[in-house]
Amino acid sequence: MLKHQPPFLRRIEQRDKRPGYPYDVGLFQSGQFKLEFTRPVTCIVGDNGSGKSTLLEAIAAHCGFAEMGGTQNFHRATPDWSEGFLRFSWSIKRRQGFYCRAEAFYAFATHLEEMAKDQNIGPIMYVPYGGKSLHDRSHGEAFLTTLSHRLPAGGLFLLDEPEAALAPERLLQLMHLFKRAEAAQNAQLIIVTHNPLLMAYPGADLRLIVKNALYPVALHEIPHFKLMQQFYADPVGFIETEFWTDGGLVP
Repeated sequence: MLKHQPPFLRRIEQRDKRPGYPYDVGLFQSGQFKLEFTRPVTCIVGDNGSGKSTLLEAIAAHCGFAEMGGTQNFHRATPDWSEGFLRFSWSIKRRQGFYCRAEAFYAFATHLEEMAKDQNIGPIMYVPYGGKSLHDRSHGEAFLTTLSHRLPAGGLFLLDEPEAALAPERLLQLMHLFKRAEAAQNAQLIIVTHNPLLMAYPGADLRLIVKNALYPVALHEIPHFKLMQQFYADPVGFIETEFWTDGGLVP
């Protein structure tokens, strides 16, 4: 039995209100934001602009991850803008893990390649990433390879919309990696997603942002999931009925 099992990060609590971005995004507007982590895998779901990615950025900054993602101390960390604004409570603060941003993964792969060249160590730099430059793979393959090599080491993993990089079959492979990490009892995953496949991960703690507050929710109650259910029941009819009138898309 491991002395410290996930979740390692147990609680985030807002301490005050501040003007301007990122302090005034939806989740933080009330000044009373609080999130308890009770399971190794947490999925946070919400509309665009609700603050879910900003929350992940706050955790990453607090842990010393850089804005483009990567491991702690991989390169210069983003200043911790959450300091004094959010309180983080840990069972034990893990000094390893990975911050994965699908939208910034190309920049991360480029930085890794530049470090390998600048330090004249070549392939050694790529050992934790599958043995070769991530640019020698497709975006999705590089993303999945990175996580397949990083997750077994354990730690805190922050995944911002990983579905942006992966085909559905690859998403299922990613979920198998989650399952192995859970079995090892050495990793905590916090995932921001719009994807019903990821939301359906067995045992995940699902949280939905509604009117700037975060609530526990069941899969069948999530609007994203219900919308896709309706679509799959009748794809053409759904599009024509719900979104098109006189050849124009209803805003």
